[in-house]
Amino acid sequence: MKKIVLIWIIFTLGCSPKTAEQFIKLGDRQKSFAMKERNYEKALELDSLNLKASNRIGYLYMYSKNPNELDKSRKYFMKVLEIDSNNVTSLFGIGETYKTEAMKNDSVNVNTLERAIYFYSKAIMIDSNDVSAIYQRAYSYHYINDSINCYKDNKRACDLGFNTSCSVIEKEHNQK
Repeated sequence: MKKIVLIWIIFTLGCSPKTAEQFIKLGDRQKSFAMKERNYEKALELDSLNLKASNRIGYLYMYSKNPNELDKSRKYFMKVLEIDSNNVTSLFGIGETYKTEAMKNDSVNVNTLERAIYFYSKAIMIDSNDVSAIYQRAYSYHYINDSINCYKDNKRACDLGFNTSCSVIEKEHNQK
């Protein structure tokens, strides 16, 4: 029994994370919000400029189902953009936070949705084949009643193989 305990202790000590990347991987494997948050924060303690850790925690807060966490989420994405202004992951993430904020309650806040469109557009300028950003921008255009740009983005996403956009175009065509 003592040998098993000793082996377990040696194994545990040998496997504990020591680098930011190891903490990120550990956070990625966690199920609970608190454990993910803890490991991503540990990664940032070891490497405060780690873009991956900042993006991960930004998305964690964004998807937390707590609308009050959107500002926290944007803070982490903005931290990444201070280091790398062309980080598509963060630009898209900020767009998503604004879209989520704009769509909460039962009404649409057009000004906030236009901020989302701005960040999706910046992401698309850097990566013109980012289908997620193109589709989310189309979705946002739809809610501000800009049918021309909505169609253009859905057509572009469809041309890139994004079936949801193809379905939207087909549905609109069948309604005419």
